[in-house]
Amino acid sequence: MDKKGGQSVRNDTIRSSWRSLRAVVKSDDAVFQEDRKLRFYDCFAAERRLRQLLQIEFWLN
Repeated sequence: MDKKGGQSVRNDTIRSSWRSLRAVVKSDDAVFQEDRKLRFYDCFAAERRLRQLLQIEFWLN
């Protein structure tokens, strides 16, 4: 009985650790996805700003 109970505790611990690991991976993936999305929008913002500056330059000359 002791052996089986000990094995059960180990299995529960392994399952719990695996769940925690999956949660961290999902969390990291979400952060990565959000970071990638922000960089994508930053590219558009930078392009918009460059176009504005070029238009201003064009009209000033």
